[in-house]
Amino acid sequence: MDIGLSFYEVIVGFLFGILGLCAGSFSTAIIYRENKNLPWFQLKGEHARSICPSCNTELNFQDLFPVFSWISTQGKCRYCRKKIPLFYPLLELICAVSSILLYLWSGLSVISVTALCCLPFLVSLVYLGLFKQRFSLRLVAIVVAIGTFAFILQLIFN
Repeated sequence: MDIGLSFYEVIVGFLFGILGLCAGSFSTAIIYRENKNLPWFQLKGEHARSICPSCNTELNFQDLFPVFSWISTQGKCRYCRKKIPLFYPLLELICAVSSILLYLWSGLSVISVTALCCLPFLVSLVYLGLFKQRFSLRLVAIVVAIGTFAFILQLIFN
């Protein structure tokens, strides 16, 4: 069965999927931190890295990708063994699939790269709005800034 994709397209689609996983992981971190009024980025000190929501243990690198860590630990925290909500790997998978579909729909373009950059912020906005009845002007400002930058790039290169 030939699906009509070249080796290059398969590789780029795979990379979009990996970037989608990363976007989903970042999105879960944004949602958690926005919900707790914590800073998104902090280089040192408390809340510098993601933590287990149950035991507050700082996560190691291998724990930062919910799909893989959820599978390898059978859905439990590596440290306290409490169940990790299915929300984390599910959101990451949704972002990965969305990224692959985005690439298949528009190819490697300014539009697809812009949408991929906006993905974690848009997903966070939707989740916070629907499930937490919260609105983050900071998230909107980031999406607007990325969109404006992409619009300028589109004007320059078209």
